[in-house]
Amino acid sequence: MKFPSTAAAAPPIGLGAIVPAADAIVTACDKIALAALVEDIGLASVTEVVNLFIVETTPRFPRMAALGGPPDRLLREAHTLHGAAGAVGACRLAGIVGELEARLRVGGSVSAADIGAMVAAFDAYVGEVCEVVQLKSRAG
Repeated sequence: MKFPSTAAAAPPIGLGAIVPAADAIVTACDKIALAALVEDIGLASVTEVVNLFIVETTPRFPRMAALGGPPDRLLREAHTLHGAAGAVGACRLAGIVGELEARLRVGGSVSAADIGAMVAAFDAYVGEVCEVVQLKSRAG
């Protein structure tokens, strides 16, 4: 028995079908994901990870803005930030950086507007995440 092919009928599923566009993400901090992480590794560990993310991410934006040179270095920065943001529940930032990363992979570049959007999403995350964890000073 031969079954009809459904490949032509069904649209391909890509990340766009699974992950909402960055501008569709309302909240900066996925508190449900953070709560699950707290349950898995404990509040003290989540607090440590989030504070480390904040300390390491703060200088990343000016570094990315200054990287006009080798696209592989900028792509590495974006990829690292994308993963780190996703790991700590910074969903809006992860969405913005994910879109930037995809653009960089096809030869695009980073703009001042990209940096501004990332900084705004990061600041919003820091403002929201303090409801879940105790933040240290951003200076260190």
